[in-house]
Amino acid sequence: MAKECPVCRLLNPDIAERCDCGYDFATHRIAASYASPNDAEIIAERGMTVAQVGMRTMKKSIPQLIGTVLALVYGIEALSRNPRATGAAFWAIVGLGSGVHLLWRGIEQYRRGKRLERARGGPIEMR
Repeated sequence: MAKECPVCRLLNPDIAERCDCGYDFATHRIAASYASPNDAEIIAERGMTVAQVGMRTMKKSIPQLIGTVLALVYGIEALSRNPRATGAAFWAIVGLGSGVHLLWRGIEQYRRGKRLERARGGPIEMR
């Protein structure tokens, strides 16, 4: 049976001691990843709880959502002037979908972290 990483949701084999993102299943902490130990995202998450990583992901989605909403407004305005100008609106919708996905991922990470904290009786620190 596979193990699901509580941080990145990657399915790992039963014998895996550490996920590619660096999450150690035995200590419930994030250490250096075996996959790419110098990855800036992984280094930034050391010392954070799973819920804090989720909150950080949600915060990272806000500028993308604001930018794509502005692009969507511009695309709709361009469509009102020229019905054939669908490109701007299309890419704004794609960007908006990406921003919503990033926000949803952060919310799910945060919820997963809180569930793990309740199940283990305290925060799960990443190191």
